[in-house]
Amino acid sequence: MKITNPAIRIILPVLAGLAFCTRYLTYTFPGADAARPLFNTTLLDHAASVLLVGLLLLAAMGLGSFVLRKMRVEPQAIWSTALGLGAISLAVLGLGLLGLMDLAFLALLAVLPALFGGDIADQLASIVQRTHAWFGRQTLPQAVIVLAIVFVFVLNLLRAFVPPLDYDVLEYHLGAPAHYVQEGRIRFLPGNVYAAFPANVEMLYLFALGIKGDLLRGAAMAGVIDAAMGLLVALGAGSIARRISLSPMAGVAAAAAVYVFPWVPWFSIRSYVELGMMLFAFGAIAAFLDFTASGKMRHVLLAGIFAGLCAGCKYTAIPFLVVPVCAAFFLAGWRSKGWKRAFGRAGLFGCTALLVLSPWLVKNAAATGNPAYPLLYRVFDGANWSHAQDAKWATAHVPKEFGPSSLLMQLRNFLNGPGGRGAAFLWIPVLISIAALPRRNRQGWLLVGFAVLSVGLWHFTTHRMDRFLAPWFMVVLIPAAANSARLIAWKPLAGYAAVIASLLLWTGYSVRDRYPIGELAMALGYVNEHAALEQFTEGSTFSYKAIRAINALPPGSKVLMVGEAQTFYCTTPFVMATVFDRNPLEAAMQPISMTSLGLMGTRGDAQRLRRVLAGDGITHIYVNVWETKRLRYSYAYESSWFTIGRDESGRRPGYLDLNPAEQKTLGFLLANECELVAEFGEGVPVEWVPEADRPLFAALTRGTVSAKGRECLPFTYAIYRLKQEAR
Repeated sequence: MKITNPAIRIILPVLAGLAFCTRYLTYTFPGADAARPLFNTTLLDHAASVLLVGLLLLAAMGLGSFVLRKMRVEPQAIWSTALGLGAISLAVLGLGLLGLMDLAFLALLAVLPALFGGDIADQLASIVQRTHAWFGRQTLPQAVIVLAIVFVFVLNLLRAFVPPLDYDVLEYHLGAPAHYVQEGRIRFLPGNVYAAFPANVEMLYLFALGIKGDLLRGAAMAGVIDAAMGLLVALGAGSIARRISLSPMAGVAAAAAVYVFPWVPWFSIRSYVELGMMLFAFGAIAAFLDFTASGKMRHVLLAGIFAGLCAGCKYTAIPFLVVPVCAAFFLAGWRSKGWKRAFGRAGLFGCTALLVLSPWLVKNAAATGNPAYPLLYRVFDGANWSHAQDAKWATAHVPKEFGPSSLLMQLRNFLNGPGGRGAAFLWIPVLISIAALPRRNRQGWLLVGFAVLSVGLWHFTTHRMDRFLAPWFMVVLIPAAANSARLIAWKPLAGYAAVIASLLLWTGYSVRDRYPIGELAMALGYVNEHAALEQFTEGSTFSYKAIRAINALPPGSKVLMVGEAQTFYCTTPFVMATVFDRNPLEAAMQPISMTSLGLMGTRGDAQRLRRVLAGDGITHIYVNVWETKRLRYSYAYESSWFTIGRDESGRRPGYLDLNPAEQKTLGFLLANECELVAEFGEGVPVEWVPEADRPLFAALTRGTVSAKGRECLPFTYAIYRLKQEAR
């Protein structure tokens, strides 16, 4: 389409040029100091991230608008952008599988705006026109509500530039994309089971890491993407609210309620996937509401696309979104058109969702033989998994208790907000507004029913992590906020006072303790991020100082991680295992155990083990003592240690479960076949380790030492180097 708007013809090339210029001004060239780009200007690099994400959103909006026009659906900026982000995510998956990264991602940013510039121009013109008209009729109270959104967004954007330290983020949300960047392509990661799950949001993070060419800078851009998705979620909530309420105030009230309530700000400063799930889920809900108004099959198709994109973020979207919306389409068709139409609409929705999800299923099937790996192992079997691992996974990911008392306790914990910070009272205005929701507002009550259903699904089908419920239960804020607009129309002064008081209370709670001055100073470049990360992780189960030492190893090094799965910051090639995967050290022990006929545990076995590891390219071993102890008694094994038998290799499904002879072999390996390169952290008293595990930890640390009259492990982190084979 030809770009007819002269302003857009100027703005688009300028924006693209600025983004690409700042990207290369801050690029870390091969062989340069990894901590110092060509121009080590922190704020300039942050500007590059914001510009690149802005260009990404424009490209997504143009692509999504084009697709919606072809579907004969009126393009709206919010849903065009959401649809385009999903398409770009799948495009990144395809490019990554083909080994086309970095420059291909840049080409994607350059080509999409050029191809869909007309659609982008139309959407931008519409946004400018609507924004101008909206601001022209706003009052002071409404401006206060908008300022609350802007205030939280600015804080979230600043917090995006703080390097991440969340365990799941370092392990797989950013850890897996970083591994792909290191490999130069997307491939199956045998030691990271979480990387096998659908990862539509992580593909956007991979896009950021690939474009920036540096882990810290790429993480900052990923954070900007996350902050932007949080704002898109708020706009999506406002769009849904306008569908269930005729009040012009409903949209801004719902957007503000969803955005400043504690959960979305909490997700917006972490590179998780829940905001992407919420965005696509809101798209599916909006399409369903459009279907109830129009009866057009194109809206069924669009809802299926959004539902498939949502399931492509996390499998929990299947029971929480795909199944309920499919049932809703079936019931809507049955009540109006009969059984045939009901099955047709539900079938179209389900098949479309499955088709959009299918690239992830095909990827897993090609790698393991199981499209849902590691799930459904008893149905599909598959490589790199075992019956014991399947039982271990199932035991750790199902609820332990049922019943009303358990449900009330878990729901109370959820209502207290992220981290259980006593936020239950924040729900009081929501409950009051829902109680006053008119019975005739069927669409509003449908959303309330969806939120209530999600609580039951969460209680009976998951292991009840709070963030598994948040994306779905937050839907209840939309009808609550939309109904508050009715109160404002009835009694403006009291209505505005109640709404603004609630929003300010939620905003204050959301930003409390979440944006420390020290972290914001680091985000703005006033504090060295490497020194800050070393300080933040000192005394924890993760040592950034040790990871930096690993990154300084000579070229050609390859590290076997023992007790360490938080590998995002590691740039040296490594082999690792999550808490659910088989540890590479155990796998290396297996052929030696079989040839030793049960007599393993000699120095000769240690020499053979060294040769096996060296044959796999391993040059170093990193031992994280604290994390090894934590993983051996984490939720994954605490309940399954005595209930699950040994696997096919005769091992119990615990982390680093070595028998006494293998522990001796490991001790001989580290003491006689390795050299200690570096050690970090103070030793801990031996009594800190359960008595049954003391031989293992003594082997990992080359024995114990006497300190302050107590027997202690000599260190908490260490790097060993395998000795070279004598010639």
